[in-house]
Amino acid sequence: MRISDLHMHSTFSEDGEGTVEEICAAAYEKGACAVAFTEHWDALPADHVELPFGDSREYYHLYDAAARQAVIDARERYNGRMKIVYAIEIGQPQVCASASRSFLDSHDFDFVLGAIHATPEGLDYYFVDYDRMDFDQMFRSYYARHLDLIRFGNINSIAHMDYPVRKMERWLRKPASMLRYKDEVAEVVRLAAQSGVALEINTNGLRNWFGRLSPEPWVLELYRAFGGTFVTTGSDAHNTDHAAFGIREARELAESLGLKTVSYYERRQPVFD
Repeated sequence: MRISDLHMHSTFSEDGEGTVEEICAAAYEKGACAVAFTEHWDALPADHVELPFGDSREYYHLYDAAARQAVIDARERYNGRMKIVYAIEIGQPQVCASASRSFLDSHDFDFVLGAIHATPEGLDYYFVDYDRMDFDQMFRSYYARHLDLIRFGNINSIAHMDYPVRKMERWLRKPASMLRYKDEVAEVVRLAAQSGVALEINTNGLRNWFGRLSPEPWVLELYRAFGGTFVTTGSDAHNTDHAAFGIREARELAESLGLKTVSYYERRQPVFD
């Protein structure tokens, strides 16, 4: 089985630990035929709260040229053996739509992974005080902003559709299902399917407390029912140990549900095996 990890972060993301070269080597060793470096660039409101990792946009632009060159160098090293995709993970771009579009227009990304990482106030869900959170209000807002993400356009795939769950071990019980918000999720996957936007099967949960792929199979089944046909697979690796982690399981899930898995993107177009 050919596997593709289209969601990875290197030291060119503010929270990444492995270099592009190191992560490529680790993914290739695990049998990856394609990898994408989706470094962070998160749009935030002007009055956003201070984040522990700082502003990912400032960090990205500091290393912009070096990150691009690292992808070019990796393509030369792995030519004919593994595709290296020049990509970005852009967080809530609709918050600063004009700046986000200018950023995307100024780069020749082959693949754009869209995400909602932060609350409307600009606080990453990793740092939310869930003791003081109204979960219903939070998740309904979270999925409403996914609709805005898709309407923003320029997105090839939607990352980790239950991102807040990663830090909610104290408040949620396994299987940490989003079924409570099925109506809201259904609207997101319907619009994604109609817009030709893929869903990502993210493997972070396999190494996290809730022990499953994201999203849950019923979400992918809804996506298929609404006419969605293909998905991307990503480990969300931030170090070499997690490169290509769980990708075989993700691809097997997609195939079991009748969904095609994208091998890689080229000039924003999906390429299949």
